[in-house]
Amino acid sequence: MNNKWTARIALCLAVLGFSLYGHIEKQNQITALRIELPDTVRQLKGIQEDNTRLHYEIEQFESPENLIELARHQEFSHMRHPLLKEVVSMPEGIAVQLSPREENPASSRRLLPLTVAKGAH
Repeated sequence: MNNKWTARIALCLAVLGFSLYGHIEKQNQITALRIELPDTVRQLKGIQEDNTRLHYEIEQFESPENLIELARHQEFSHMRHPLLKEVVSMPEGIAVQLSPREENPASSRRLLPLTVAKGAH
């Protein structure tokens, strides 16, 4: 009878030990993540600042003043804005007819207006 109690107590202690080990392991993982968190936040702030800076640079580059200045340079002299008579507009809903073997399921989507500039080279 004494052996049964000893075996039960040993089993309970083993289960308690494994439970405590699992709990401590989970706490160690949480602590490791808490230690990494400030570095991750610092990296995120740096990326957000870079993103803001790049957006500003894109806006500055695409500004009308800059684009007009670029159009005056020799390497961009071949580019020009199309005349109104050179622009072809297609109303919404006109689609290119495909033969039955070329049909694809993407063609059933709603079509957006399309503007095409044609020019003589």
